[in-house]
Amino acid sequence: MTITQLAHKVAQVPVIANGGMHKPALTAEILEGGHGDLIALANPDWPRRLAEGQPIESFDHQMLEPMATIENALCWLARK
Repeated sequence: MTITQLAHKVAQVPVIANGGMHKPALTAEILEGGHGDLIALANPDWPRRLAEGQPIESFDHQMLEPMATIENALCWLARK
């Protein structure tokens, strides 16, 4: 049992899965296999990128450093 399946079973609420959604098959498995009810996407253009065969950007933990704030995320984007 995955952590998202456990959360769904125990809490009995919709579960949002995230992380590692760079493979369409994995995303389908999560939704179809009951591992999650929704998928959180870091790339807002994820569906278009998949449809066009473009690469999906990996999550960069530096975006959250030194702390997860909107200001730090915007600074990180400006440096990219």
